[in-house]
Amino acid sequence: MQFSTEHYYRAACERMIDARELHKRARYGFCLYASGLAVESMLRAFRWKRDPLFDARHDLDRLFKDSGILQLNEEKLRSRGLADEIVRRTITEFLAAKEDVTRYWSNDFRFGSESQIRGYLVALQLYRGKRGDLLKVSASTILTAAQIMVDTGVMLRTSKKK
Repeated sequence: MQFSTEHYYRAACERMIDARELHKRARYGFCLYASGLAVESMLRAFRWKRDPLFDARHDLDRLFKDSGILQLNEEKLRSRGLADEIVRRTITEFLAAKEDVTRYWSNDFRFGSESQIRGYLVALQLYRGKRGDLLKVSASTILTAAQIMVDTGVMLRTSKKK
């Protein structure tokens, strides 16, 4: 299959819908996967605009850097005349969301059972300071973070500069 920036963009939005539905149905393992996939799709949409010939192999850190989305985000916010404090806060929230997604997501989740994914999260020591079902808490964390990143991508794609 051939993909364009538009295909990746649509996939990102659809995967967020999937992730929210999976979370509602307590399918936390696949919610984790779909959330990260939504972010990967959005980053690929922005990366594809810069160069359609790339292969980042599901490396979110590399896609994040190569997409230029952070720079676009800052430019877009400043072009709207927002105060520096609001720009800084928005960028900080976006970067925190990116850290959550990259910490909690693995492309291998598509093959893993929930118990296997839970074990992976425990091995990463992501249970510290968390109460309740680690898989549910992790799914909620990545779902929220992915939504911030995808919403930012939607804003950058659809809004016009002043």
